[in-house]
Amino acid sequence: SLIYGLLAGARRQFLPNLRVQLAMPHPLVLPPALGLVGGMTMWLVHTEWKLGEQGYRSVGGMQNWIYGLGIQLPFFLFGVTAGHFDWLEHLEQMKVWVAWTLRCYTLAWCMYLMIGYGERTIPLKVVVQRGHGYILWSSAEATYAFGMTLTQIQLFHQYFNKSTLSKLMRHASGAAYGVYLVHLPILYFWTIIYLELLKASRVPIAFRRDHFMVYSLDKQGNPQLLDGYVVWLGFFFLLIATNLVSWPLCHYLKKLPVLEKML
Repeated sequence: SLIYGLLAGARRQFLPNLRVQLAMPHPLVLPPALGLVGGMTMWLVHTEWKLGEQGYRSVGGMQNWIYGLGIQLPFFLFGVTAGHFDWLEHLEQMKVWVAWTLRCYTLAWCMYLMIGYGERTIPLKVVVQRGHGYILWSSAEATYAFGMTLTQIQLFHQYFNKSTLSKLMRHASGAAYGVYLVHLPILYFWTIIYLELLKASRVPIAFRRDHFMVYSLDKQGNPQLLDGYVVWLGFFFLLIATNLVSWPLCHYLKKLPVLEKML
Protein backbone atom coordinates (compact mmCIF):
# COMPACT_ATOMS: atom_id res chain seq x y z
CA SER A 1 0.00 0.00 0.00
CA LEU A 2 2.87 2.37 0.82
CA ILE A 3 4.55 1.70 -2.53
CA TYR A 4 1.24 2.15 -4.37
CA GLY A 5 0.66 5.45 -2.54
CA LEU A 6 4.13 6.73 -3.44
CA LEU A 7 3.72 5.79 -7.10
CA ALA A 8 0.27 7.39 -7.27
CA GLY A 9 1.60 10.55 -5.62
CA ALA A 10 4.55 10.71 -8.01
CA ARG A 11 2.23 10.36 -11.01
CA ARG A 12 -0.04 13.16 -9.79
CA GLN A 13 2.96 15.39 -9.10
CA PHE A 14 4.99 14.85 -12.25
CA LEU A 15 2.50 13.48 -14.81
CA PRO A 16 -0.87 15.00 -13.84
CA ASN A 17 -2.27 14.84 -17.38
CA LEU A 18 -1.21 11.28 -18.11
CA ARG A 19 -4.20 9.14 -19.02
CA VAL A 20 -3.62 5.49 -19.87
CA GLN A 21 -6.35 2.86 -20.22
CA LEU A 22 -5.39 -0.79 -20.32
CA ALA A 23 -7.96 -3.43 -21.25
CA MET A 24 -8.05 -6.52 -19.06
CA PRO A 25 -6.62 -9.68 -20.69
CA HIS A 26 -8.99 -12.63 -21.03
CA PRO A 27 -9.54 -14.44 -17.67
CA LEU A 28 -8.41 -17.72 -19.22
CA VAL A 29 -5.15 -16.15 -20.38
CA LEU A 30 -4.20 -14.49 -17.08
CA PRO A 31 -3.51 -17.59 -14.90
CA PRO A 32 -1.16 -19.42 -17.32
CA ALA A 33 0.59 -16.19 -18.36
CA LEU A 34 1.15 -14.94 -14.81
CA GLY A 35 1.81 -18.50 -13.66
CA LEU A 36 4.60 -18.93 -16.18
CA VAL A 37 6.19 -15.64 -15.13
CA GLY A 38 5.88 -16.53 -11.45
CA GLY A 39 7.08 -20.09 -12.00
CA MET A 40 10.15 -18.99 -13.96
CA THR A 41 10.92 -16.45 -11.23
CA MET A 42 10.70 -19.08 -8.47
CA TRP A 43 12.84 -21.46 -10.51
CA LEU A 44 15.48 -18.76 -11.07
CA VAL A 45 15.49 -17.72 -7.39
CA HIS A 46 15.89 -21.32 -6.26
CA THR A 47 18.07 -22.86 -8.98
CA GLU A 48 20.13 -20.07 -10.52
CA TRP A 49 20.33 -17.38 -7.85
CA LYS A 50 20.30 -19.96 -5.01
CA LEU A 51 18.85 -17.55 -2.44
CA GLY A 52 18.24 -20.40 -0.02
CA GLU A 53 21.81 -21.68 -0.15
CA GLN A 54 23.16 -18.15 0.31
CA GLY A 55 21.05 -17.58 3.41
CA TYR A 56 18.72 -14.97 1.91
CA ARG A 57 15.52 -17.04 1.91
CA SER A 58 14.13 -15.26 5.01
CA VAL A 59 16.01 -11.95 4.91
CA GLY A 60 14.02 -9.02 6.27
CA GLY A 61 11.62 -11.29 8.15
CA MET A 62 10.16 -12.74 4.95
CA GLN A 63 8.96 -16.30 5.37
CA ASN A 64 10.23 -17.41 1.97
CA TRP A 65 11.48 -15.09 -0.78
CA ILE A 66 10.97 -17.82 -3.38
CA TYR A 67 7.22 -17.32 -2.99
CA GLY A 68 7.64 -13.62 -2.24
CA LEU A 69 9.21 -12.88 -5.61
CA GLY A 70 7.39 -15.55 -7.62
CA ILE A 71 3.83 -15.19 -6.33
CA GLN A 72 3.29 -12.42 -3.78
CA LEU A 73 5.02 -9.62 -5.71
CA PRO A 74 3.19 -10.45 -8.99
CA PHE A 75 -0.04 -10.67 -6.95
CA PHE A 76 0.57 -7.17 -5.62
CA LEU A 77 1.40 -5.74 -9.04
CA PHE A 78 -1.63 -7.40 -10.62
CA GLY A 79 -3.89 -6.12 -7.83
CA VAL A 80 -2.62 -2.55 -8.25
CA THR A 81 -3.06 -2.75 -12.02
CA ALA A 82 -6.54 -4.29 -11.79
CA GLY A 83 -7.67 -1.69 -9.26
CA HIS A 84 -6.26 1.22 -11.24
CA PHE A 85 -7.94 0.18 -14.49
CA ASP A 86 -11.21 -1.04 -12.90
CA TRP A 87 -10.92 -4.67 -13.92
CA LEU A 88 -12.95 -6.02 -11.00
CA GLU A 89 -16.28 -5.68 -12.77
CA HIS A 90 -14.95 -7.63 -15.76
CA LEU A 91 -13.83 -10.44 -13.46
CA GLU A 92 -17.14 -10.57 -11.64
CA GLN A 93 -19.25 -10.52 -14.80
CA MET A 94 -17.36 -13.14 -16.81
CA LYS A 95 -19.48 -15.41 -19.01
CA VAL A 96 -20.75 -18.71 -17.63
CA TRP A 97 -18.62 -20.87 -19.93
CA VAL A 98 -15.54 -18.85 -19.03
CA ALA A 99 -16.25 -19.18 -15.31
CA TRP A 100 -16.73 -22.95 -15.52
CA THR A 101 -13.66 -23.41 -17.71
CA LEU A 102 -11.61 -21.42 -15.20
CA ARG A 103 -12.97 -23.52 -12.31
CA CYS A 104 -12.14 -26.81 -14.03
CA TYR A 105 -8.73 -25.53 -15.11
CA THR A 106 -7.89 -24.46 -11.56
CA LEU A 107 -9.19 -27.73 -10.12
CA ALA A 108 -6.98 -29.70 -12.52
CA TRP A 109 -3.86 -27.88 -11.29
CA CYS A 110 -5.02 -28.39 -7.71
CA MET A 111 -5.17 -32.15 -8.31
CA TYR A 112 -1.71 -32.10 -9.93
CA LEU A 113 -0.24 -30.34 -6.87
CA MET A 114 -2.15 -32.61 -4.52
CA ILE A 115 -0.69 -35.71 -6.17
CA GLY A 116 2.78 -34.19 -5.95
CA TYR A 117 2.51 -33.25 -2.28
CA GLY A 118 0.72 -36.48 -1.37
CA GLU A 119 2.87 -38.93 -3.31
CA ARG A 120 3.45 -41.00 -0.16
CA THR A 121 -0.15 -40.93 1.03
CA ILE A 122 -2.15 -41.21 -2.21
CA PRO A 123 -2.02 -44.77 -3.66
CA LEU A 124 -1.56 -43.72 -7.30
CA LYS A 125 1.18 -44.89 -9.62
CA VAL A 126 1.78 -41.34 -10.83
CA VAL A 127 5.18 -39.69 -10.48
CA VAL A 128 5.16 -35.90 -10.17
CA GLN A 129 8.56 -34.22 -10.04
CA ARG A 130 8.03 -31.59 -7.40
CA GLY A 131 10.20 -28.84 -6.00
CA HIS A 132 11.38 -25.49 -7.32
CA GLY A 133 14.18 -27.18 -9.23
CA TYR A 134 11.49 -28.02 -11.81
CA ILE A 135 9.95 -25.24 -13.92
CA LEU A 136 6.67 -27.15 -14.36
CA TRP A 137 6.16 -27.50 -10.61
CA SER A 138 6.88 -23.82 -9.88
CA SER A 139 4.63 -22.74 -12.76
CA ALA A 140 1.89 -25.07 -11.52
CA GLU A 141 1.99 -23.48 -8.05
CA ALA A 142 1.82 -19.95 -9.46
CA THR A 143 -0.85 -20.82 -12.05
CA TYR A 144 -3.01 -22.47 -9.41
CA ALA A 145 -2.63 -19.45 -7.09
CA PHE A 146 -3.72 -16.95 -9.77
CA GLY A 147 -6.50 -19.19 -11.12
CA MET A 148 -7.85 -19.86 -7.63
CA THR A 149 -7.94 -16.13 -6.88
CA LEU A 150 -9.88 -15.25 -10.04
CA THR A 151 -12.24 -18.19 -9.44
CA GLN A 152 -12.96 -17.07 -5.88
CA ILE A 153 -13.64 -13.48 -6.95
CA GLN A 154 -16.23 -14.69 -9.47
CA LEU A 155 -17.75 -17.31 -7.12
CA PHE A 156 -18.18 -14.89 -4.24
CA HIS A 157 -19.72 -12.29 -6.52
CA GLN A 158 -22.17 -14.86 -7.90
CA TYR A 159 -23.18 -16.57 -4.66
CA PHE A 160 -22.26 -14.36 -1.68
CA ASN A 161 -22.59 -10.72 -2.77
CA LYS A 162 -26.36 -10.74 -3.25
CA SER A 163 -28.90 -8.80 -1.21
CA THR A 164 -31.16 -11.88 -1.01
CA LEU A 165 -28.69 -14.14 0.81
CA SER A 166 -29.97 -16.57 3.41
CA LYS A 167 -29.32 -15.77 7.06
CA LEU A 168 -26.52 -18.35 7.22
CA MET A 169 -24.81 -16.95 4.13
CA ARG A 170 -25.08 -13.36 5.44
CA HIS A 171 -23.40 -14.37 8.69
CA ALA A 172 -20.71 -16.34 6.83
CA SER A 173 -20.05 -13.41 4.50
CA GLY A 174 -19.73 -11.05 7.46
CA ALA A 175 -17.35 -13.35 9.33
CA ALA A 176 -15.12 -14.21 6.33
CA TYR A 177 -12.48 -11.51 6.89
CA GLY A 178 -12.21 -12.39 10.56
CA VAL A 179 -11.73 -16.07 9.69
CA TYR A 180 -8.91 -15.07 7.37
CA LEU A 181 -7.20 -13.24 10.24
CA VAL A 182 -7.61 -15.75 13.08
CA HIS A 183 -7.72 -19.20 11.50
CA LEU A 184 -3.99 -19.94 11.80
CA PRO A 185 -3.78 -19.91 15.65
CA ILE A 186 -6.89 -22.09 15.73
CA LEU A 187 -5.35 -24.45 13.16
CA TYR A 188 -2.17 -24.67 15.26
CA PHE A 189 -4.20 -25.39 18.39
CA TRP A 190 -6.01 -28.31 16.78
CA THR A 191 -2.75 -29.55 15.26
CA ILE A 192 -1.28 -29.80 18.76
CA ILE A 193 -4.42 -31.61 19.94
CA TYR A 194 -4.17 -34.08 17.07
CA LEU A 195 -0.49 -34.77 17.73
CA GLU A 196 -1.25 -35.35 21.42
CA LEU A 197 -3.98 -37.81 20.43
CA LEU A 198 -1.47 -39.65 18.25
CA LYS A 199 1.02 -39.78 21.11
CA ALA A 200 -1.70 -41.13 23.40
CA SER A 201 -2.34 -43.82 20.76
CA ARG A 202 1.36 -44.79 20.96
CA VAL A 203 2.30 -43.26 17.62
CA PRO A 204 5.83 -41.86 18.09
CA ILE A 205 6.10 -38.23 16.95
CA ALA A 206 9.33 -36.44 16.02
CA PHE A 207 10.36 -33.10 14.50
CA ARG A 208 13.40 -31.98 12.53
CA ARG A 209 15.00 -28.57 12.86
CA ASP A 210 15.64 -28.31 9.13
CA HIS A 211 12.11 -29.18 8.01
CA PHE A 212 8.55 -28.17 8.89
CA MET A 213 7.09 -31.67 8.54
CA VAL A 214 6.01 -33.96 11.39
CA TYR A 215 7.59 -37.39 11.45
CA SER A 216 7.17 -40.71 13.17
CA LEU A 217 10.05 -42.98 14.24
CA ASP A 218 11.04 -46.40 12.99
CA LYS A 219 12.30 -49.23 15.22
CA GLN A 220 15.83 -47.83 15.10
CA GLY A 221 14.64 -44.37 16.20
CA ASN A 222 15.13 -42.73 12.82
CA PRO A 223 12.54 -40.24 11.47
CA GLN A 224 10.10 -41.62 8.91
CA LEU A 225 6.98 -40.23 7.31
CA LEU A 226 3.68 -40.85 9.05
CA ASP A 227 1.44 -43.55 7.61
CA GLY A 228 -0.95 -42.36 4.94
CA TYR A 229 -4.11 -43.00 6.96
CA VAL A 230 -2.72 -40.86 9.82
CA VAL A 231 -2.04 -37.97 7.42
CA TRP A 232 -5.50 -38.11 5.82
CA LEU A 233 -7.24 -38.51 9.17
CA GLY A 234 -5.36 -35.45 10.38
CA PHE A 235 -6.30 -33.51 7.25
CA PHE A 236 -10.03 -34.05 7.73
CA PHE A 237 -9.81 -33.61 11.51
CA LEU A 238 -8.11 -30.21 11.15
CA LEU A 239 -10.40 -29.17 8.30
CA ILE A 240 -13.57 -29.85 10.29
CA ALA A 241 -12.35 -28.73 13.71
CA THR A 242 -10.81 -25.47 12.48
CA ASN A 243 -13.94 -24.46 10.57
CA LEU A 244 -16.27 -25.41 13.41
CA VAL A 245 -14.41 -23.00 15.70
CA SER A 246 -13.34 -20.21 13.32
CA TRP A 247 -16.69 -19.23 11.81
CA PRO A 248 -18.81 -19.04 15.00
CA LEU A 249 -15.93 -17.33 16.85
CA CYS A 250 -15.57 -14.60 14.22
CA HIS A 251 -19.33 -14.15 14.02
CA TYR A 252 -19.42 -13.21 17.72
CA LEU A 253 -16.11 -11.31 17.68
CA LYS A 254 -17.68 -9.03 15.07
CA LYS A 255 -20.33 -8.04 17.62
CA LEU A 256 -17.77 -6.66 20.10
CA PRO A 257 -17.01 -2.92 20.32
CA VAL A 258 -14.13 -1.75 18.10
CA LEU A 259 -13.87 -5.19 16.45
CA GLU A 260 -17.23 -4.63 14.78
CA LYS A 261 -15.59 -1.87 12.74
CA MET A 262 -12.31 -3.72 12.18
CA LEU A 263 -13.74 -7.06 11.06
